[in-house]
Formats: sequence, structure tokens, C-alpha cells
Amino acid sequence: MGIKQPSIIRANMFGKLEIISATDVLRDDSFTNEPGYVLLTFLLLNCKREHPLRLLTDIIWESTDVNTPYNAVKNVVYRLRNTLACIGIRDLIQASHRTFAVNPNYTIFTDVERFDDACKRIDNSSDPAILQALYESIIGFYRGSLLPRYDFYHWLMPQTLFYQNKFLHYMKQYLAMLYKEKKFLRGRNCL
Repeated sequence: MGIKQPSIIRANMFGKLEIISATDVLRDDSFTNEPGYVLLTFLLLNCKREHPLRLLTDIIWESTDVNTPYNAVKNVVYRLRNTLACIGIRDLIQASHRTFAVNPNYTIFTDVERFDDACKRIDNSSDPAILQALYESIIGFYRGSLLPRYDFYHWLMPQTLFYQNKFLHYMKQYLAMLYKEKKFLRGRNCL
């Protein structure tokens, strides 16, 4: 009987990349293969669907022509799976009919999704205690720019700027709330 694969993965992408499985953690510097890092982060940010080979080729190599795209992406996936095997999630990336996706047998929780959820809850709440807890939670989630190691990639730049602006918007609201309620001395040093 084999060891049961962990099915819940946490991925932190603000600040530095961390992939947390039931058995171990892969940190940003564990990924020595740039194309694998780019592929993994793209798939994690877009894990609800399959992605065609042509799109992934453009994402990974941007404006570079790739002679044999399928073999090139397949090689990247092979190397990435070897890295992911270190924490027991070798099968996180799956391939099917020239498309690639995150294996649907895994439940992925990202800090990006949790950040977005907290922002939505802020927009729908008026209770100061709840708001303060939610603002504090987004400070905890936003540990820095989205995937700063490769934020120069064209596909990532708009998302990076979006989340920087979103964080600043909510911090401005939080500071205004603290000031209004005379609690500004209790607020954490967040900016």
C-alpha cells in the first residue's frame, strides 16, 4: 500500500513564493528552473481551468520562438514535477490533449484568493471590530509585491500593479477608519 498523497496545498505568492503541502514547504529559492517557476505560478493563479499549449508557450518564453512547443513545455513540466516531488506533490500539474492544468484532485488555497475574499468582506461590512480584523488580515496576506522574482513578465505585470493598488486602497481606508475612531495608535505599522 502506497503513502496517501496530500490533497490540500497552500500557495503564498505575495512577497516570495511558498508552496506548502502536508509534508513540507518549497520556498522561492527552491525553484532553480525559471520556466518551471513561471509555469507553476501561472497555473496557480489560474487554476480553475486547463490551458492550451500555445498560451503556455507564450507565457513561459514570451516573445521567443519555440521550434517544438509541446516538447519544450513537456520538458518544463518534467523538471517542475521533480521539484514538486520534494514535498510529495509530483502530480500537481497534469497534462491532457495538449493542455496543462493543476490536478483537480488537489484543493489549492492561495494568499491571493484569501486577500480578495477579505477585501470583498470589507466592502460588505460596517461593524468596526470586524472591519479592523479584516484589514489586519489583508496586511498579513500582502507580504510584498505579487511574485516579485519574475514580475517583469508581461502577463504578470498588470496583476502585480492591480494588487499593489488594491492593497494601498484598503490601507488608506483602514487608516481613515482608525483616525476617525481615534484608534490610529493601535494600528500596525503597515505602510
